[in-house]
Amino acid sequence: MHDNIAGDNGMKKAQRMEPVLTYARHMEHTAAHALKMESRKIQDQKDKIAQLKDYSREYGQTLAAIGEAGVNAYTVINYHNFQAKLLQLIDSHEQQLAKMSAHYQVLLAAWTKRSQNVKMYDQISDKYHRYELALKARTEQKDQDDLPKSGTEKFLR
Repeated sequence: MHDNIAGDNGMKKAQRMEPVLTYARHMEHTAAHALKMESRKIQDQKDKIAQLKDYSREYGQTLAAIGEAGVNAYTVINYHNFQAKLLQLIDSHEQQLAKMSAHYQVLLAAWTKRSQNVKMYDQISDKYHRYELALKARTEQKDQDDLPKSGTEKFLR
């Protein structure tokens, strides 16, 4: 009854650690998922940049071929303007990629911390569990040791 008054409601430390461990695992899983999603976004952004750069090279080759063919100046100016806009778009995507990479590093640090927390809580829970098993074994041994004494005492009376 005193255990209940003390506030542990009969729960052992290992049992009380379970919700903490479950929450920590959930938070680690959430962080891992966010990291995975950001990684996909980064790869998609890299793919877009590569595609735009390929298109820019092809467009530059087309512009060079048109220049050799002797087209009017207005067409060449339009090609140059479009090429400049394409290069600005590539630069913009590369800036976004840099921001995404920085965000990935933040997410990686968060996941690492949460992963370490799970390991720490696992170790604490295991420690409590081992302690409780050892305590139970000692109690059972004490009970076994007490059995012959009480039987002998009854016999001697």
